[in-house]
Amino acid sequence: MQPTLIFDLSETLVGGPLWMADVLVERLHKPREAILGDLGGEALFSLLEGRISEAEYWRATMNKAKWGISPTDLARMVRRQFRKAVPGMPRLLTRLKDVRLVLLSDHGREWYEYIRGHHDFLGVFEECFVSFEMGHTKQELDTFRYVISQLDCKADDCVFIDDQQRNIERAKLIEMAVIHFLDAASLGSSLQKWGIISDRHSQQGHQGRRGQLLLNENAREETKEDTQCENAN
Repeated sequence: MQPTLIFDLSETLVGGPLWMADVLVERLHKPREAILGDLGGEALFSLLEGRISEAEYWRATMNKAKWGISPTDLARMVRRQFRKAVPGMPRLLTRLKDVRLVLLSDHGREWYEYIRGHHDFLGVFEECFVSFEMGHTKQELDTFRYVISQLDCKADDCVFIDDQQRNIERAKLIEMAVIHFLDAASLGSSLQKWGIISDRHSQQGHQGRRGQLLLNENAREETKEDTQCENAN
């Protein structure tokens, strides 16, 4: 059977709130764990499960954290991270062969729509499961069971790839194969051992729809770099 690769989104394929937390550490001179605690909690789960809007989430976060940063500025800060692809990941996706690509992400509606509007390479995913649409997150085992049932496959036919160890542990409980994501290079090595990634780096290895989406992503990055250079002059 064709293997199914189920990818996380933020901090695995694109930037996200955890990268934003690193920016806030430098700006606020607070411990990273304290900032993550302020960003998390009930308001975050309400956003991810589609029960509140992004604006309501930021207001609730500011009421708790007292950072002195406006919700508008926080929304801009997280979007700066969303615009970044995780280094090497768009190219790695083009090297996968004979696999079914699925996205499983904990995200609010506004965040997810923004990301999809900025990253053409995400179009390679055949199925996308997002928490705000499902009404539950990867915190629940039933989320993984739901995805498997919707894909009409067995758990042990899937490989789940995520940067968060707690999500990896839950996927293992329903007998999914798992890879704890660290970076594109180590992921590529793991997938190569399983024979589901091409060794070839030539242009011939980037054919079809995946190759075109990669070219679009690279063109976007080159345009952004040109703009930054012009602004610096």
